[in-house]
Amino acid sequence: MIELQVLKSLLVKQTWIDYRKYVAPKQLTRELSTLLSILDNYHAKHDTDITVEEFEIICETSGKIDKTHRAVLETIRSCHVRPELVADLLKAYKQKTVLSQLALVSYDASEGRKDIRGC
Repeated sequence: MIELQVLKSLLVKQTWIDYRKYVAPKQLTRELSTLLSILDNYHAKHDTDITVEEFEIICETSGKIDKTHRAVLETIRSCHVRPELVADLLKAYKQKTVLSQLALVSYDASEGRKDIRGC
C-alpha cells in the first residue's frame, strides 16, 4: 500500500524530480516497476503533472500492462492518504539513501581507498 502511495505522489512532476532517484525499482513488485517505468518515460518527455485517470490512459496506450496492472491502477485511484504523510515518507527515503552513501564514502576514506576531498 505504501508503494502505491509513493507511485501516486510521483504523478506530480516536481515530486518526481525531487524524489524519483530515491525509489528503487528493484524493491517494487513487477507490476509497480512497470508502472514506474511508464511514468518515468512520460515525465522525461513532458513537464506537467498528471492525474491518476490520465496515468491510466498513458499506461493503456503504452501496451505494457495487463489485467494485474489495471487492478493496481484501480487500487491507486481508490487510495487516499494525506499528501504530507507521503511527503514525509519520501523525505525519509531520501535521507536513508544519502546517509547510506555518506557511510560508504566515509568507510572507504577511512580505509584509504577514497579521498573525501574528491566527493
